[in-house]
Amino acid sequence: MLENEEKVLENMPSEKTNLYFVPLVWASSLVNRARKEGRIKDDFSVKTLIDVCSDSTWCSKLPYCDIC
Repeated sequence: MLENEEKVLENMPSEKTNLYFVPLVWASSLVNRARKEGRIKDDFSVKTLIDVCSDSTWCSKLPYCDIC
């Protein structure tokens, strides 16, 4: 996690908000940035990575994780 990303996460009101979605948004943003930069060559690979990031088995465990 970059320093500026860490600051954003630290400034979120975690007492009132469940932050389980943050890793999903972060991972999706990285995949999209990599596609724009040409690090990912095709849309099929983007879809595969996004599917893995949003896999329901993995996502169902996130609300029970403490990331802060």
